[in-house]
Amino acid sequence: MIETCLLEKRNCYGNDRYFPKCDKSRQLLHLMGKNSFASWELQRVRDLGYIIQPYSWSVDENSTEPAYTRNPWD
Repeated sequence: MIETCLLEKRNCYGNDRYFPKCDKSRQLLHLMGKNSFASWELQRVRDLGYIIQPYSWSVDENSTEPAYTRNPWD
């Protein structure tokens, strides 16, 4: 079974940080004793077999629900 982690990218004081948007990513961060991932830590998460999925709050005209976008980090 493929596990995915939904993360939201934010810029904090000039550094890119990745914040959890699902239970799996929250559990990983809880084990690490942190509240967000640094960009270099994402490669370690991928090495564990997780797929990193970008998450953003893009809202279309007909819905106010959060939507998944394909590649918001580019």
